[in-house]
Amino acid sequence: MKYSKVNFGQAEAVFNKLGGEQGIMDFLSGRTQVVKSNTNFHTFMTIKVDSENCYDLIKMVKNEKTIDTKESNNVLDWPMFGLQEEKEVELVIVTPRELGFEPMFESCATYENICERAERLGLDECPSTLGMQIALPKYGIKDGFYVIVSKLLEDEKRKKHLLVPWFGQKGCELKAWEVDKDKVFFKDFKFIFVRRNVVLEG
Repeated sequence: MKYSKVNFGQAEAVFNKLGGEQGIMDFLSGRTQVVKSNTNFHTFMTIKVDSENCYDLIKMVKNEKTIDTKESNNVLDWPMFGLQEEKEVELVIVTPRELGFEPMFESCATYENICERAERLGLDECPSTLGMQIALPKYGIKDGFYVIVSKLLEDEKRKKHLLVPWFGQKGCELKAWEVDKDKVFFKDFKFIFVRRNVVLEG
C-alpha cells in the first residue's frame, strides 16, 4: 500500500465521507469536488429533500393553514421546479457579512456575487423546493426569515424570484422576492446554502 500510515478504518471513514460507493464514483469522475475551507459555517439542519413530488408539495403547502402563500402564488402557480432524486443534505446559514461583504462593500452583495463567493467556500445551491419544504410546521422553525439560495424561479411574466419563508407568531409567510442582476442584499440577511458533499476544514 502506497500510504503506509493510513489504516483500513481511516480509508473507510474517507469513503463514508464521500458518500459510499456512489460518492467515490462521483469524486473520481469530477462530479464531486473537495475544497479546503477556513470558515466553519454552522449547520442549520440536516434534511431529506426531494422526497415529495413538487406538485404534491405545492398542494400540501397551499392547504397548510399555518402557511400564507399570498406573496408566492405567482411562482407556485407557475411551477418551474426540475425533478431531482431524493437525498439528504446539510443546510448552513450564511450572511453576506460572513462571506466578506463588509459595510463599505455592501453595494457589491448581489445575488450573483454572493453565490460566487459561497461556492468558493464549499457551499452550493439548495433544491428549488426547499423553501416550501421548510415552511411546513413539522420542521419546527419559529421565527426569522431565510433567503433560500436556489435556481431562480420564474413567474408567468418570466420575472425571476427566490423563495423566502418568513416565520412569526402566526406561522409562516412564504414570500417570493424578485431578483435582478442589480439587486443588493443587506449584509446580515440569512441565506441558506447546502454544504458541499465533502469539505475539509483547516
